[in-house]
Amino acid sequence: MRGFTVVETMVAIAITMLLSTMLLTFNRSTEKQIALFKDQAVVIGVLNRAKALAIEKFNQNINTCAFGVHFKNDSQDFFIFQDLLETEGGVPIFGCRNLDTDEFYSNHQFDEGEQTEAFSLDNRLKFSLSGDLDIVFIPPEISVKSSEADGLPTEIKIETLDGSKSALVKVEEAGQLIVQ
Repeated sequence: MRGFTVVETMVAIAITMLLSTMLLTFNRSTEKQIALFKDQAVVIGVLNRAKALAIEKFNQNINTCAFGVHFKNDSQDFFIFQDLLETEGGVPIFGCRNLDTDEFYSNHQFDEGEQTEAFSLDNRLKFSLSGDLDIVFIPPEISVKSSEADGLPTEIKIETLDGSKSALVKVEEAGQLIVQ
């Protein structure tokens, strides 16, 4: 009866350990990629929801002028907000602001009363933007305004905390969403 030598056993254990290490490394990388694509789909869903809310509320003729999504730079947080009519004592002061000007959205500061739904990315991811970003959908034809100085198209970059992987969502003028 002949068995394995110590050298043969050590080689078999070394090969097994090498293959196990490669498998674990591959799984960690794949796990980050899956989280990235999952949250990219969530961001697209939230943008589409804000667009749908803008159309829905316009048809209901309530005190909402537009809906949008606010992204916080170097953070995991984003939320849907509504641009409400300015009122005094519950009575509208003006109609909806001139929503065709980019000036309003580049200077607008949101208060907690405008936030409707809050979301957060996976804790392994963050937004990588040039600053806080607001994408606003204005009914009835759905024109889009961005708080970025460059205007539209606007890119929303999601990346891993270590910056090794990223995904983009691009928002065009009429509200089209492009995934990259």
